[in-house]
Amino acid sequence: MLFTKKITLLILSMLFGIAGLTAQTVEKENVTDDQLKKWAAAFKQVQTIDQQAQQNMITAVQESGMEVPRFIELQQAQADPDTELKAEGEEVALFTAASQKIQQIQQEAQQTMQVKIQDEGLTITEYQEVGAMIQSDPKLQEKLSEYMQAEE
Repeated sequence: MLFTKKITLLILSMLFGIAGLTAQTVEKENVTDDQLKKWAAAFKQVQTIDQQAQQNMITAVQESGMEVPRFIELQQAQADPDTELKAEGEEVALFTAASQKIQQIQQEAQQTMQVKIQDEGLTITEYQEVGAMIQSDPKLQEKLSEYMQAEE
């Protein structure tokens, strides 16, 4: 479960890119109902793609011959300069192979997400901006929730 959350955050952070900066630079303009409906439809597709990518990444780690918790441990150690990476020979090779496969899955997922967002009639920038506005506006969050439930 922890692996799934980390992968979700990684994919969404890649997709949103500079969403944090975007939220600061976007003028407070109104998000139209049409934009919000498009965003909701795109987000649902992004979630589906994300879930499949997560599953593919877990499978890639397992098929590499590693256990998911060990892969996460090595990944965290690699990302933290204060943590000593404790792996040798074959395990390093398995980790590297799994990491490369995960990177490929992430890139493919990101490209597919971008296409789906554009298919809904939004640019990537619009999607990021609307997402940033939704995060900071409880009224938009409420409207979005209504649209998401209506489409189920």
